[in-house]
Amino acid sequence: MNNKTKTLIILGFWLVLAFIFVAANEKVFLFGEEIRLKVKPVDPRDLLRGQYVALKYDISEIQVKKSEDFERGKTVYVSLKEDGKTCTAQGIHKIKPSGNPYIKGKIDFIKHNYRQNVDYKTLSIEYGIENLFTKEKEAKNIEKRLQNGGIAVIKLDKSGNAKVLRVE
Repeated sequence: MNNKTKTLIILGFWLVLAFIFVAANEKVFLFGEEIRLKVKPVDPRDLLRGQYVALKYDISEIQVKKSEDFERGKTVYVSLKEDGKTCTAQGIHKIKPSGNPYIKGKIDFIKHNYRQNVDYKTLSIEYGIENLFTKEKEAKNIEKRLQNGGIAVIKLDKSGNAKVLRVE
């Protein structure tokens, strides 16, 4: 094998590898189910990452019993149910649930409630759909529209992976 052939094989390998990574990321857009989630407004600017709209969802915080054993940084699956035009959280699971659509997330932090006679704690969950990068002008327009809340249109694949399509 000459040097030209070796170089082409190596280049081909890296191109195939890059294609696999892109395809894995984009499969949600191609094969995912479209759902809608309620959105709450959040400050949309980050000097290091540029203009984006930070999104927080009603399903970003879920209350569970104090006795339930959830850990920060662990993957969880939130089963969803349709509630009118949007989806809401129906339950939270440590393993993939069967049946209803679900979204995969990680526990960012746990808020413990130390008041007496309160038997719950709140899990703050990130789903990887909290930032929508846009052009500066568009981000400001979205921020204005979301001042009283809104709806994010999400693509959700069968493994619970999600991508933001748009914000209404």
